[in-house]
Amino acid sequence: DLQHGLLGAVTSAMSPGAAFTTFSYIHAIPLSSARRFRALLAERFEEVVPGRTVWRNAPPAFVFHARRPRP
Repeated sequence: DLQHGLLGAVTSAMSPGAAFTTFSYIHAIPLSSARRFRALLAERFEEVVPGRTVWRNAPPAFVFHARRPRP
């Protein structure tokens, strides 16, 4: 699907120790597509760290830091 293709292209372009930062709008966090994307991040990266919520964004956004893409 689209998420797999996009994240595959991103990880294939990254160096082994690189980091990828992305965000999700806070209202979308419980949606199945957002849950699938978080699972895909965990599949494609050795470490996924939730970041802070950006309350000044409209709508508020939740940040994810994914580190060290898996080969």
